[in-house]
Amino acid sequence: MILYNVTISVDHEVHAELIEYVQKKHVPQVMASGLVIENKVLRLLSAPNADQGVTYSVQYFVKNMSDYEKLDYYESDVYKTFPEKFRNKFFEFRTVMEVL
Repeated sequence: MILYNVTISVDHEVHAELIEYVQKKHVPQVMASGLVIENKVLRLLSAPNADQGVTYSVQYFVKNMSDYEKLDYYESDVYKTFPEKFRNKFFEFRTVMEVL
């Protein structure tokens, strides 16, 4: 199984609105791909630079690398629909891991 993780650090002033958008709009759009077995949205309780923003981890579990590659392409398209008001209010990085 593969874990596709998106870590997002969000400015304090928009973090509640952005994570609500992620949970109610973005994650359901990604789940609609039919590729994701399970997903989780977590808030990091201890994160570097916590004074600069709130950090979240959005996790998608898929069966294999082939499904991850399809999901990465699909999720990139969905990401393009993120509202403009959030565009300069967060930074993110993505990691891909194998569940052992």
